[in-house]
Amino acid sequence: MLALLATSQWDWSEAEAQYLDAIRLNCSCEECFVQYAALLQALGRSEEAIAKNKIAIELNPLDDAPRNQSALISLTSRKYDLAISQFTELHEAAWFAPFGLAYVQKGMYQEAISEMNKCEVNFGRGQCLGLLSHVYGISGNEREAKRLLAELKRMSRSHYIFPTVFAEAYLGLHDKQHALKCLEQAFAEQDPWLFWLKVWPTYDSVRDEPRFRVLMEKLHFQ
Repeated sequence: MLALLATSQWDWSEAEAQYLDAIRLNCSCEECFVQYAALLQALGRSEEAIAKNKIAIELNPLDDAPRNQSALISLTSRKYDLAISQFTELHEAAWFAPFGLAYVQKGMYQEAISEMNKCEVNFGRGQCLGLLSHVYGISGNEREAKRLLAELKRMSRSHYIFPTVFAEAYLGLHDKQHALKCLEQAFAEQDPWLFWLKVWPTYDSVRDEPRFRVLMEKLHFQ
């Protein structure tokens, strides 16, 4: 919990120290290894993440979470074919949102939409709408992307939606300025999904933008 608290404050070195302490105190803590692997992954230390996550799988081979985490590490390492293979092996236990994003990166949009339509099994409707809007936008179906974005905006009037969700939708529409504005808002509101900013593939199109680089520095990723 102390590691997660440090993570919420973007204090990556403190988070790592706390995970190492937790593992030292209980080397059989599967969740500790899963969360530590996620931190290493978010910091771009993929090989270390794979090693720690492998321990989590060995501790509990029947748990789908670390196996999904393996596929997620492949996704953020840009090993899209491997990610698709790993998610496929999980069948209905897969995390469908990143599964769909792996297909997006391969330009396999129908497959991406098929997986994204199952997104609500793992995530809230708002987040799924943002991701679906992203897929439709990237695939060239601007009309459907904008329709889903409009639905997302209507939903946000009565339910809080993380700004990163809107950023995903705008990036699908190649609207970098609105996406960057949403990411800046996400920082102001301490959106936890900024945890993935350094490695998430949908942000690749804005990585060279000065505003994005400033945000990376604020999150201590630089």
